[in-house]
Amino acid sequence: MSWLGLKGRRVLVTGAAGGIGRAIAEGFAAQGAILALFDRDAEGLERTRATLPGTTEAIPLDLSDSDAIAPAVEAAASRIGPPDILVNVAAMSLPRSLATLTAEQFTLQMGVNTTAALLTAQAFRRLRDPARPGAITNVSSIAAAHAVPNGAAYSSSKAALSMLTRQLAVEWGPEGIRCNLLNPA
Repeated sequence: MSWLGLKGRRVLVTGAAGGIGRAIAEGFAAQGAILALFDRDAEGLERTRATLPGTTEAIPLDLSDSDAIAPAVEAAASRIGPPDILVNVAAMSLPRSLATLTAEQFTLQMGVNTTAALLTAQAFRRLRDPARPGAITNVSSIAAAHAVPNGAAYSSSKAALSMLTRQLAVEWGPEGIRCNLLNPA
């Protein structure tokens, strides 16, 4: 039964091989949504896809490769149709002290946790049907508001994702794209 109005809606979910991303994919599938799932863990992604009812496409994607994001979202749209909903769940954390955190480690976490969300959102906006309501949900963390030892890069990337989501809401809300942020504990 699809009492949420999600039956037939086309949904993109990053980080869908496990954890929160998998649970979100399961919830959408149970409501009759058509899914395109992304994760760098191709085997885990296929395991998720195999357990879901309905139409689900699994597209391996390493979000640290910014050049691969738009083509992957385009491939998803060619398989399931113009997307209606985007859920950015994928994230990574490399705990390091500020004394040992390298520029490469910081940049990698910002890229996966923040820049990838921007790039998937841009591709989503370009490919969606503007006559249909759209929605973007970015999954952040309470770490966005609370400093923790060895968490500078992760917390910074999640704080940036929080502000990015607010910017998306301000700029794209008038176009019919609702943008929300989740901060799991």
